[in-house]
Amino acid sequence: MSASFVSGSLEFLEALVGNLVKAGLPDRTIHRHSHTKTSCYFRFTGFQVPMLYHYLYDNVPETEYLERKFNLFHLSLEMNAKN
Repeated sequence: MSASFVSGSLEFLEALVGNLVKAGLPDRTIHRHSHTKTSCYFRFTGFQVPMLYHYLYDNVPETEYLERKFNLFHLSLEMNAKN
């Protein structure tokens, strides 16, 4: 199980990782996509994914996030909990 963030802006991802670390999530290494050279990404895996989920969605009104992304994230966690 993994959750990735992708952006064409290295500066944006650096700031995002910094904010997530301040919130208590583990530090991430930002990688540049080798095939595009124009986008970067970082990833959470394993036990870190539920931590990210709770940070992003606990006590957050539904109007503050994309329902489509929430549903995919939630379904992924449910499926992995059954395994």
